[in-house]
Amino acid sequence: MSRRTTLLLAGLTMLVCAQGCSAPRDAAPTAGTRTRSAVDSLADEYVHDYFAYRPEDAVLTGAPYGDGSRVVDNSISSIAKWRTTEDGLLARAVAINPDNLGERDWVTYGLLRENLEGSIGLRICKFELWTVDPSPHGWLSAYTEVADLQPLGTDTLERNVVRRTAALPAFLDTEVVNLRAGLTQGLAAPKVLVHSVISQIDDLLKEAPSASAFAAGLKRDSAPQFKEQLVTVIGTELYPAMKRYRDFLEKEYLPKARTSVGLSAMPNGTACYRASVRQNSSLDIAPDSIHRLGLAQVDRIATEMRTIANRDFKTTDVPALLRRLRTDTAFTFHTRDEIRDTARAAIARAQAALPKWFGIVPKGGVVVRDYPEFREVAGAIGENLAPEKAGRPSVFLINTYDPTHKPRASFEALSFHEGVPGHGLQGATALELGGAAHPITRYFYTSGYVEGWALYAEGLAEEMGLYAAPLGRLGLRASQSARASRLVVDPAIHTMGWTRDQAVTYMKAHTTWDDRLIEAEVNRYIAWPGQATSYMLGQMEFLTDRQMAKDSLGARFDIR
Repeated sequence: MSRRTTLLLAGLTMLVCAQGCSAPRDAAPTAGTRTRSAVDSLADEYVHDYFAYRPEDAVLTGAPYGDGSRVVDNSISSIAKWRTTEDGLLARAVAINPDNLGERDWVTYGLLRENLEGSIGLRICKFELWTVDPSPHGWLSAYTEVADLQPLGTDTLERNVVRRTAALPAFLDTEVVNLRAGLTQGLAAPKVLVHSVISQIDDLLKEAPSASAFAAGLKRDSAPQFKEQLVTVIGTELYPAMKRYRDFLEKEYLPKARTSVGLSAMPNGTACYRASVRQNSSLDIAPDSIHRLGLAQVDRIATEMRTIANRDFKTTDVPALLRRLRTDTAFTFHTRDEIRDTARAAIARAQAALPKWFGIVPKGGVVVRDYPEFREVAGAIGENLAPEKAGRPSVFLINTYDPTHKPRASFEALSFHEGVPGHGLQGATALELGGAAHPITRYFYTSGYVEGWALYAEGLAEEMGLYAAPLGRLGLRASQSARASRLVVDPAIHTMGWTRDQAVTYMKAHTTWDDRLIEAEVNRYIAWPGQATSYMLGQMEFLTDRQMAKDSLGARFDIR
């Protein structure tokens, strides 16, 4: 058993013990009286320093930290200062002997080390000098989500939103400075991503300030003075700054952007890719090994799909069936409401089944909402937003754009992935653990853990009897095939010279995703290297650990 795998099991043990089992070594004091350890104190410092540096992330994770009126200072000098802080924290963490820690401290220590080492490893990429990102990882998605989630309802909270919105123009002007500096060092984003961001900004600027995604808070707080101030800031400060940034991209940056899409075209590109995989998955795996693993998983899943196709759809030609599921209107949605209803029905079935399968059932549940209009065309088909605080619902954002080109087959799997028992359950459970775990375990994560869990949850949903028909069960395999295809495509783009068109063609052959979604997905892989591999790499670890638990516990194994 690897140290990293043991760490995961220790975390799972801590969740199980919340139901009532023998206490871990360091759990004798109650949450309110427990003596603060050196690990607790160091983790406290990291959490405080991180949210002081990136206060907007507190909104995105539901963390009660940070200055709600600020955004990150993205200047090169500020980034350098933060890196000095990271280096100091890691040096102090390395000086602690993990062999002498109790379970709670050991989990805290492991996640602290993982976050610091992963972040420090990414420095070789110099992302701050060339990132132009239309994906959910980019600034447009992040700050419009902040606008949608930031707490309101008091004069102070309203002032925070206005001031944070007013801070974004300086952020965007600094982005221009950083991108110019990157060009002088031969670092540039791919043209395809630059075009996509320009298009996103154009779509957003068409909206009146009062209807902007940055004014999403007005749906929750319509106090006249707040509305007037926020709309004024958006219209007179933020929109002009976005226009400056957009014009810089089109007139100055785009002619110098690169036509290549992979990291291998950049200085230290292969090392950057490996660091990105390590930071996202926690695993140090060679790109060619990931690619071969993906090919093997695609073949395995294709065999399962052939069985279902033969039994329930009377064909053994899986690629042809996938094309039919993607293009035949008999297997696609027809209206936006049909997409919403399907998502809500799947979530409702899952919520009803949770108590039989989980010892902890979060209180908040999951609500379904549409993506903001400006994100529909380039956005993914869905994503989960963490609850604002413990006990509140998480949000399953769905993309209802152009429903006749959205296949029904994989939508249940998506709902279980983003909602419950996937991200919605995992994130809410982490928030509701309270004193059973250090806050670092509630507000920080490795993508391999959370995305691996969500992909594992898609398959668990089949065990729970949540798929309504053979179409959904085939869609589950198609969803799994898409994640396996990411293992093939992502390293191929960034280290093997694959073009965007090659990646799109491969994804079309092995998924039920529609053409527009596949193109947005491939853009995401280009913009966010390594992250796409974390889904199936993480799922495989969960399956391995579950089998390990079964083998170890025997008759005492309980899926709850």
